[in-house]
Amino acid sequence: MENKVLKQEKKYPHEALEHIENVRVEFYKKFKLHDRLKKAVFAICFIGMIVGFLLGTKIGDGGPFFTIGIPLILLGIMLVYGVVVKRYMDAKMREFFKIYYRGINEYVLGGKDIKGVSLCEPGKISKEEFIANKIYKDIYDVGSRGKTEFTYKKFPMFVVDCAAQIKGNKRIYPVFVGKYLECPSKVKDEEPTIVYLKGTGTVLPPTNIEGLKVVLDNKVMTIYSNSKNWKAIISPKVIKLLEDIKTNKLLVDLTIGVHNKKAFICMGYDDPIMVPPFMGEFDPKPNIQYKGELEKVLKVVEALN
Repeated sequence: MENKVLKQEKKYPHEALEHIENVRVEFYKKFKLHDRLKKAVFAICFIGMIVGFLLGTKIGDGGPFFTIGIPLILLGIMLVYGVVVKRYMDAKMREFFKIYYRGINEYVLGGKDIKGVSLCEPGKISKEEFIANKIYKDIYDVGSRGKTEFTYKKFPMFVVDCAAQIKGNKRIYPVFVGKYLECPSKVKDEEPTIVYLKGTGTVLPPTNIEGLKVVLDNKVMTIYSNSKNWKAIISPKVIKLLEDIKTNKLLVDLTIGVHNKKAFICMGYDDPIMVPPFMGEFDPKPNIQYKGELEKVLKVVEALN
C-alpha cells in the first residue's frame, strides 16, 4: 500500500492534478452509465415500435393506434430522453472543464510572483480580441476556453486555450493552436514587431508579415520589424531569454507580437496539452512541462517591459 501511495505521489506532483484525475474517473463512469441507459431505452422503444406495428396490422378496430400511435409515443420518449441526457451530460462536462482548468491553474500559476488568479466565465475571447495581435491575417474563426486572468509581479495578463483558423477554398485551416497570452508592453508603435521562435514538425508561423523587414534570422528565431529601435524593443536580454526556451514535440513553436503598449504571446502546443483528458487517464507530464515553459515566458514578459 505504501509503495502504491508513493508511486501515485510521484506521478501527480500536486494534489490539484491528482484531483483532476479523480474527477475525470467519476465523470467517465457517469458518461458510460448514461450512454448504456440511453442505448437500452432506444432499443426498448425501437422494439416496442416494431411490435406495435405488427400488432396493428393484425387488429381490425384500434389498429391505427398500434401502427401509428404507439410508435409516435415511443419516438417522442426517445427524443425527450435523448435531449434530457444530452443536457445533463453537457452540464457535467462544463463542470468537469471548470475543475480541470482550476486544477491546472492552481498547479501552473502557483508561483510566488503570481497573484489574483481567476478563471473567467464563460472563459472565451472574441475573434476581434485575437485579431488585435496583428500576428495572423485573414482570421475566419476563433475558438477558446479556460481564460484565466492573473498578475505576474506588477503586470496584469491573461492566458487562454485558443485555436484560430482561416477559410480556404473547401475547408478551414488552423493558423494557431495553443496557449495565448496577452500582457502589457512598453512598445507604443502601432505597427507590430514580431518574433518567431522556430520549431520543428507541425509548426504554424506568423502570417501577417507582409511589409515587415526581416531584421534578424538565425537557426533559433526570426524577427520582423520596420522599427529603427527594434534592438531596444527586442533587447539582447530578451533574445537570450528566448534562446533558453526550447521548442519540442509539445511546444511546437512560439510567436510574440508587440505594439500599442501590449505584448501578444502565442505558445503553439500539440494535442497532449490542448485536449483535456476524458476517455483515458490524465497524464500530468505535459502540464509539468508547460509550467516550466510558462515560467520562462513570464521572464520574457518582464524583460520586454
